[in-house]
Amino acid sequence: MYVMTAVSLAIIYLFPRITKAIPSPLVAIILMTIAAISTGATVRTVGDMGQLTEALPIFMLPDPFDL
Repeated sequence: MYVMTAVSLAIIYLFPRITKAIPSPLVAIILMTIAAISTGATVRTVGDMGQLTEALPIFMLPDPFDL
């Protein structure tokens, strides 16, 4: 994971020296996705870090008398 992060940062900062026609973060995302799929690397996702709720947040006003 740390190697992929380092390579991604290198692409983001060095790719604009080659061309500025294509955004370097997009190139980093595409290349690292291809690398992760082709090598079968286990990469953590947002779903691995916790549950995402599907409910909308509840709008509540604070109670002015509750100090």
